[in-house]
Amino acid sequence: MWVAITVIITLMIVTFAAKPISNSVDEAIRLSAKLKVQEIAGILNTLQSSPDSTCHSYSIPKGKLEIRQKFVRMTENINGKDEVFWSGILQTNVIIEDKLIDADKEMNIYFLKKDNKITVETEQKPECK
Repeated sequence: MWVAITVIITLMIVTFAAKPISNSVDEAIRLSAKLKVQEIAGILNTLQSSPDSTCHSYSIPKGKLEIRQKFVRMTENINGKDEVFWSGILQTNVIIEDKLIDADKEMNIYFLKKDNKITVETEQKPECK
């Protein structure tokens, strides 16, 4: 008898807690994506004032990453729906190479500032000082 009551109460708790837990996980993924985009924009902002041959590596999650002269945009699939997160970049005379990365898994990207231009590599780490 007590086992049946315990099982019923446990099932009720799990049933009512599933949706809030799922929502919390989704919100954690959103927050992580927002932070990743802001960190990448921060890397690009810092590299703009760095000396030539400065480089930086960064790990990105599965999803789409778009880097443009004025912004960084990341698209992540959350609960079967694509959500877009973006952050602006400071504007200086340094050129930021446009890059679209469609990562099918977590991967490293490499930033290199050389000759007043920032490039983004996905294949191999560039020569750095």
